Amino acid sequence: MVLHHIEATRTLLYNFQKALKPGVFLALADLQLENGTFHDDPTGVAHHGFDPKALITMLEGLGFTTLETRTVHRICKQHGGGEHIFSVFLITAQKPH
Repeated sequence: MVLHHIEATRTLLYNFQKALKPGVFLALADLQLENGTFHDDPTGVAHHGFDPKALITMLEGLGFTTLETRTVHRICKQHGGGEHIFSVFLITAQKPH
């Protein structure tokens, strides 16, 4: 749940890919795209969540395989007089042998 605070997403994923040994899995959990209301103070927020498909495309471009994604959690927050539900996804990807 920190990826949306990192501006250089692709660079971070590249660094993960370089640091991992072949055959190891990477697991990323973060917010699905949202309208910018998840954080009350947007200071330090680089992205308003992600489209998991876009991250999968980045990971594929870096050579990861066995990619899977699913929604694993929902966060309910009060905002602007109403309740908002924010989805959290999990992506798993394997660095090939």
